[in-house]
Amino acid sequence: MRIIFIARRGTDDDEINRGHHGRHRARRCGVDPSAKRGHEAAAQSAPLHIHAIDIDVVPGQIDNYLAALKENGAASVREPGCREFDITVSQKDPNHVFILEVYDSADAAQAHRETEHFKKYAATTKDMVAKRELKPLTSVAMNIKGM
Repeated sequence: MRIIFIARRGTDDDEINRGHHGRHRARRCGVDPSAKRGHEAAAQSAPLHIHAIDIDVVPGQIDNYLAALKENGAASVREPGCREFDITVSQKDPNHVFILEVYDSADAAQAHRETEHFKKYAATTKDMVAKRELKPLTSVAMNIKGM
């Protein structure tokens, strides 16, 4: 899959390494603020709530769909309970999108669906989606290098 857009809360090197607020945000996101980039490890205290979503986009609508999805993803990682919102497109089928959303809890995932940006995304893309399959998952181990 070709990565189109990745947004993770708390990944800005400058913010992680800058002053009290950067250290606070880094700790909140599970990153040791004194660790060097590429070497930090984050321990999670509770399983994360994950949505793995396969989307088949109506042919001819992929650019419009991705624009709306990118806007939703960028706003989503600003939510307090959203840790990650990754958007990818199949290398074999340019109309197939895979989304990985990572939330602190089921409540955080539900809160996401109630936001104005999600409602705008859903209304904008309702006629662009041919098929949508959501797979709800629970994390066992999240291994991320170079946050």
